[in-house]
Amino acid sequence: MCGAFWKLTLSGDYTWANQSDMADQVLPWLQMQAREWQSGRPFPLWDPYQWGGQSLVGQLQTAVFYPWNWVLYLWPLGPDGSVSLRVLGWWLVLARFTGAAFFYALVRDLGRSRLAAVFGGVLFACTGYVGTTEWPQVVNGAIWFPLVLLFGLRVLRYGRWTDGVFLGSSLGMALLAGHYQVPAHMLLCAAGLVLARLRGWRVAPWVAVSFVLLAAVQLWPAREFWQESLRWIGNGAAPLTGSQKVPFAVHVADSLDPVSLTGVFVPRIYTALANPYLGFAGVVLAVFGLAATWRSWVTRVVAGVALVFVLVSFGAATWLYGVAYVLVPGLDKARHPAAAVAIWHPCLVLLAAIGLDWVRRLRVRWRSRAAWVLFAFAGYVLAVTIYLSLAEPPKTFGRNEQTMAAFTALLLGGALLGFRNPRLAFVAVALIEVSNVAGYSYFSKSAQGWAMLDPLYGQDRDVVEFLRREPGFVRVDFDRGEIPYNFGDWWGVAQYQGYMGVRQAMFERVFAAETKALFGVSHWISKSPGWEGKQPVFTSARGLYVYRLDTKAEGAAFFVPSVAGCEVKVDARMQGAGRWRVEVGPRACAGEVVLRDGWDSGWAGSAATTVRPYQSLLVGFPVQAGTETQWVGLRYRPRAVTWGVCLSCLGVVLAAYATWTTRRRVGAGRPAATRTPLH
Repeated sequence: MCGAFWKLTLSGDYTWANQSDMADQVLPWLQMQAREWQSGRPFPLWDPYQWGGQSLVGQLQTAVFYPWNWVLYLWPLGPDGSVSLRVLGWWLVLARFTGAAFFYALVRDLGRSRLAAVFGGVLFACTGYVGTTEWPQVVNGAIWFPLVLLFGLRVLRYGRWTDGVFLGSSLGMALLAGHYQVPAHMLLCAAGLVLARLRGWRVAPWVAVSFVLLAAVQLWPAREFWQESLRWIGNGAAPLTGSQKVPFAVHVADSLDPVSLTGVFVPRIYTALANPYLGFAGVVLAVFGLAATWRSWVTRVVAGVALVFVLVSFGAATWLYGVAYVLVPGLDKARHPAAAVAIWHPCLVLLAAIGLDWVRRLRVRWRSRAAWVLFAFAGYVLAVTIYLSLAEPPKTFGRNEQTMAAFTALLLGGALLGFRNPRLAFVAVALIEVSNVAGYSYFSKSAQGWAMLDPLYGQDRDVVEFLRREPGFVRVDFDRGEIPYNFGDWWGVAQYQGYMGVRQAMFERVFAAETKALFGVSHWISKSPGWEGKQPVFTSARGLYVYRLDTKAEGAAFFVPSVAGCEVKVDARMQGAGRWRVEVGPRACAGEVVLRDGWDSGWAGSAATTVRPYQSLLVGFPVQAGTETQWVGLRYRPRAVTWGVCLSCLGVVLAAYATWTTRRRVGAGRPAATRTPLH
C-alpha cells in the first residue's frame, strides 16, 4: 500500500489537498483542532474564528470525536506551527490501511485463504471509492463498510444479539468519521441484511440502540445545529435549513451515469466524483467467484447487495432511488446517490477475493477460455486507443492509463493461459492485479493545487503577524474571492464570515453595518490599493492590503448600562476555543456585559451567572451594581454534548460486554460463529 500511494508516503511533491474544499475548508478545520490539542485543550467544541464564533461540534464534518483524528492532533506540528503535508499524507494512507485490515477480517471470516484476504484488502483500499476519494472525512467513514458487511452477514446467518451490537457500533463509528453520505447508504444496507432474516426484528433493536448510543456524542449536537442553521448543497441551489428537504434535482446532478460501469475495468471513466475502478483482473476474478460459488447463500447475498446499490448509485436513472428518496426518512440529506459506489464496489472486491481462491481449482479448459476473452477485450481497447491517437495526434500520450489497463488484461490472460500449474497461476494473477492498482494514484502535483496551499503555508504569515501586533480586539473580514480559505481557523485569528454552515439568524443580518459593529469587525483585507478611498495600514508580500476600519472595537466585550452615561470597564480574555474569562470593574449601575462571540444555547457561566442572547447574535449576561471587581467564566458546553458523551460511553460499555460475551462463549466450547462457510 505504501507503494500504491508512493506520492503521499515517499514523495514531498504530491498532496491529496490540491482542490478547493480541502485547502479552503478541511485543512483549516484540522489545523484549528490540532492547535487546540497541542495547547492542552482537547476536544474543542466551539469555533471562535468563523462567522463571529459558532458551534464546531455541530458541524458534522469536523469529526471532533472520531478517534483516528486524535492521532493526527497529537502528532507534533511542523516548525512553522502547521500540520505537515507529509504527515497528512501518511495519516490518510494509514486510514486506508485500517480499511484494508477490516476487509482482511471480512474475507477470513468467510473462510477464504490469507492470500485472498490480503489481496482483497489491498484491492479495497487502493481502488474504487476508498482508493481514489480525497476527502478524509468521507474516506474515514467508507473504510468501516467491511465490518458492516461482516457483522451484517453474521446477523443474517446466526441472528445473535452480539453481532447486532457489533453491526450498530460499526455504523456508529462510520458516522463519527465526519460525513453522512456513505453512512446513509451503509444504514440502508444494514437494514436490508437484518430484516432479510426471518426473525431479524429480534436483532434490529440491538443494531439501532448500539448505533444511536455510540454516535450520540455527534448526533445530538449536529441535530441541534442543523435545526437553526443554513446548509449549502452545491449545484447552484439556494442554502437550506435543517427542516427543508434537499430537492431531487440536486440528487439528479450527483447521480452516477450508467456508462460509468465501464469505469470498473477502464480507469477514469466515471461521473459524480465516484470512481468505481477495479481493474480487469478484479472483474474477471469477481466473475470467477460468482460463478464458482453461486450456490452459496453468501455469494447470492453479496451479489444482490451489489446489484441493488448499483441501481441506487444511478439515482435519477432508475425509479428505485426515486421511491427511496420519497419513503426513506433522511435519505434526501445524503444528496449524493453516486456515493453508493462505496457499497457495491467492495462487494465486487469480495467476489474477486473469493474468485482468486478458485483460480487454483479451475480446469485448464476454463482458464484458457477466460484468457482468450481477455485477449479479445484488450485488443479492442488497444485498437480504439490507437485509432483515437491517430485521429488526434497531440493526444497520443494522453491515454496511458487506458492502454495500461489493456496491457494488464493481456498479462492476466497470459498468466491464466501460460501457467499450467494452478498455484503459479494463482500467485501470478494476484501479483498482476496488485501491480495494476498500484499505478493509479490519483493525487497530483497540479499548479492550481499548490497555488491554493501556498497562502496557508507561509504566504499570508506576514498579514497574521501584523494583525497580532494590532492593539485591542481584532476581527477581520475580506473578499472571499481574494482569500477563499478559512483564514481564521488556519491562523487562529477571529474572522467574520467563513467557508462552512452558519446559523440562520446570523446569515440574515451578516451584511448589515450594525451587525459588523456588534461583532467588532476591525480590519478589511483586499487586493484593492484604494478600497473605498481609504489608505491601507499594511501591504503583504503577495499583494494583500489591510485596512483599519473606523468601527474598530477596543475590547472583546462591552458593557450596556441600564442608565445612560454609566461607564464600566470590561476586560475579556479568551482562554481557548469556547472559553472566556471576563473581568467586570466596579459598577455604579446595573447592566449587561456582552461578549463579541456568537450566541448559542450551549453557553454557560460560572457561579450563578445567567447567560442569555444579546440581540439574538452575541453572548450576554446581566450584572448588578457593585463596588468590587467581578470575575465571570464563560464556557461553551452544550447539554447535547454532555448527554451525548454519557450515551456514547454507554455504547462503548455495551460493545465491550458483547465482546466479553462472545469470548466467554468461545471459552465454554460453544460455536463461536467466527467463520461463515461459503458452501
